[in-house]
Amino acid sequence: MKGLNTQVKRLEGEVDRLEVENDRLEKSVEEFTFQNDRLGHEIRELENTTDQLGFEVDRLSNETDELSYQVDRLENETYGLGNLTEDLVEENEALNQSIILFQAENEQLNESNIFYQEQNEQLNESLIIANDLVIELNETAEDLDNELQNITQINEELNESLEMALGLSADLNEKISNLTDVNEALNATNQVLAAQVANLTAVNEELNGLLDELRDIFQFLNETSGGFNDTLREIASELADQVLENRVILLKRTQQTYEQFRIPVKFECSYGNRFGNQLPWGIDWALPIESSGGDYDVVIAFADEQVLSEVCANLTDFELFLSTDDEVGYQPSGVMPPRDISSNQLLGGQMKYTAALMDYYFPDPGEDGLTLDDWVVVNYTCDNLPPDQRFVYGASRSTISVI
Repeated sequence: MKGLNTQVKRLEGEVDRLEVENDRLEKSVEEFTFQNDRLGHEIRELENTTDQLGFEVDRLSNETDELSYQVDRLENETYGLGNLTEDLVEENEALNQSIILFQAENEQLNESNIFYQEQNEQLNESLIIANDLVIELNETAEDLDNELQNITQINEELNESLEMALGLSADLNEKISNLTDVNEALNATNQVLAAQVANLTAVNEELNGLLDELRDIFQFLNETSGGFNDTLREIASELADQVLENRVILLKRTQQTYEQFRIPVKFECSYGNRFGNQLPWGIDWALPIESSGGDYDVVIAFADEQVLSEVCANLTDFELFLSTDDEVGYQPSGVMPPRDISSNQLLGGQMKYTAALMDYYFPDPGEDGLTLDDWVVVNYTCDNLPPDQRFVYGASRSTISVI
């Protein structure tokens, strides 16, 4: 029995425990019921959310397809843009190079523009001077035309006088040939007379010499030919006057020919055309020629060719004048040759030197220089002047020694 009581007590204890456990389980069931209700509610919300997500998935799927299409299109455009970008990079590099070249050329063009503007101003000034010179030359040409007409008329008169003299000479020869009683001396004299008549500039002197030797013969000629001697003297005198007038005209024409080299504008223009592009001394005429990159020998040879040799001037004398003349102002004075002379000094010196040479060739009355007879002897050409009659600037000026 004792064992049974023990089991009953144990069973009672187990029943109590089970009751407690049952209470706990009931609470758990209530809790699970509450949780189940909550989960049911959440499941319904999740189902609604799932339906919305399905709709969003479908929309996003459509947008994904559209984006895929756009991605493909952009990839193609990106590839094309990549090629275009490479081409543009190359063209940009080429453009940058071109810009650099154009900038350099633009700078050169700006410099050239400044240079040509200065040249244009100089040319405009030269054009004004040249126009004045043309007017003067036209006036000179008209004067020369008038003088040429005068010379032509004088030449015609001389030809007429020559024909008359030749006719008289023929008559004289015919009458002399008819004089059978004239001796051999008269025949010899007649030959001299015939030869001298052909040279009109000396006929008067020859006839005067023959008059002293042939007084008797001319007395006979006077009786047979009337006033022939008077007529012949008048012709000889007229011819002498015409020859003198012709010589004066020829000398004036010679002077006009040489005087053109006195005009400074002519040489300045040719000098500017020849050396105007030589930097810097060809632009700035105040700079020394050789020390500024020029060649003095070329420049002085050009001056000799254009002016000095044309008027038979001595180049060494001209250089000595340039190196010592106070107005030219070359420094150091007296150094030969004057290689560091400027264009302004050279042109100014050439003008002064040529003017002095012209004054010597064609002096005013009472001044030293060549005479009409001097020019007749050299046939109106300075090349034929003997050394002692050549122009030397220092010969009449103490600043330069006579060469």
